[in-house]
Amino acid sequence: MESVNVLAARQLPGAGAGPPMDPSLLPHDSYKANIIAASVVCYVLAVLFVAARVYTRKVMMRVYGWDDTFLIISVVRAARPRRETAS
Repeated sequence: MESVNVLAARQLPGAGAGPPMDPSLLPHDSYKANIIAASVVCYVLAVLFVAARVYTRKVMMRVYGWDDTFLIISVVRAARPRRETAS
């Protein structure tokens, strides 16, 4: 019987006799939290792979080059916050 009450609460105002809409029962279509979580996971993976590459080339192989420096700069610059745009 709970599903009947949820359906009744989701009726549009003025669509018939029924209780007013409860905002907590409305569907929320925002994927903002999912996008942020996926971005953070991908960034952390990128940092780990870059760290492994730099460690391997600098410590184990002793052939650290300019490309490694630019790779580190790229990863650091990717972490800067972006301006939010109108959604």
